[in-house]
Amino acid sequence: MYEVTRKRTEGRQYKSSYEDTATKIIEMKNYEAENNEEGEAAIDGYAAIMSKEKSGGPIMCGRGVTKKDLVNTKETVQSYVMTSNDMETVMSTLRKEIEEKNEKKDAELEQMRKEREVEKQKMDLILAKLSAMIPN
Repeated sequence: MYEVTRKRTEGRQYKSSYEDTATKIIEMKNYEAENNEEGEAAIDGYAAIMSKEKSGGPIMCGRGVTKKDLVNTKETVQSYVMTSNDMETVMSTLRKEIEEKNEKKDAELEQMRKEREVEKQKMDLILAKLSAMIPN
């Protein structure tokens, strides 16, 4: 990861030299960690070559991140466990709310149908008057 993020583009001018970075990349590639009893590497190449972190913070994690932040990454979200009785209560309240909304919508729809019927009757009367006025 360190090597991939440190590539340089040819023809571009940089403020700092690339020599220190290039030597560290070569050292990381050539680093062989001493294995502990279980066969796992005690320290990875990056940590061994980059040595001690400056200003107390971990390298490449930003200024506000501390070592403690990286260690304490426990999930703080608690799982919500509901009893079947609580679930039934919630379900019944949701059903009531949905039924009330449906009843309100049905009432609005019925009111609109009545208004439409009244308008239709008015239009029929107007058309009847107009047809009576037109001579055949």
